[in-house]
Amino acid sequence: MKLNDFFENIYVISLLNATERRDSIYRLSKKYDFNFQYIDAVDKSTINLEKFKDEKKWAYPGNNFYCSKRCSCNGLGHELNTSQVGCQLSHEIAWRDIIRNKYKNALIMEDDISFHIDFENLFTNITSEISKNWNFLYLGKLKKIESNQNIIKIKHGFSGTHMYGLSMKAAEKAVNNLYPLRAAADGYLNRFLIQRKFDSAKLKNCYASVENLGFNDSIDGKTDSYIDGKLT
Repeated sequence: MKLNDFFENIYVISLLNATERRDSIYRLSKKYDFNFQYIDAVDKSTINLEKFKDEKKWAYPGNNFYCSKRCSCNGLGHELNTSQVGCQLSHEIAWRDIIRNKYKNALIMEDDISFHIDFENLFTNITSEISKNWNFLYLGKLKKIESNQNIIKIKHGFSGTHMYGLSMKAAEKAVNNLYPLRAAADGYLNRFLIQRKFDSAKLKNCYASVENLGFNDSIDGKTDSYIDGKLT
């Protein structure tokens, strides 16, 4: 199954001047036959963290509700840097566009994505197994999981936001629970929506691919997008 046959829209988050990465995405889209829409990423150089703090849009250390005691910060929370804030704001733009256009669902990718060498077959298998009322589908990096299925319900965390799908319902919950910013984008989706740290979130039917379908900046033997550091 093609990506556009499953997702109503596909977003690629990319800085406006990231010409090399945009060229790579263009070639990837031609190879795998998908149409997409760019989200111009928020440049970290334009972010004023003090303003965010004054407007109560940024949770700085001391907000113990976003990190677990197993974390290196012992549950006190990490101070987000401008790169993390910019990434989070960029994903928010995509979520709001899903809501504004009333897309049933959408795929969000970051511009450093590369695909598994057997991407098309793996993705087709996933779409045949997933529940029709899914809300979140993670296609990126998970810890190695032994399973005879192609997808599993997410019970543990994932790393990175380089490739995931979500429903309009999930996008609405992501936007409504976002502020003040508490964590990097992957931590926020993990802990607050999927693990339901907030009672108001309670997002169900969240899945992940057992096999990593998307890699970010990985020169990996399982990807066909890069050979010797160059996009094919």
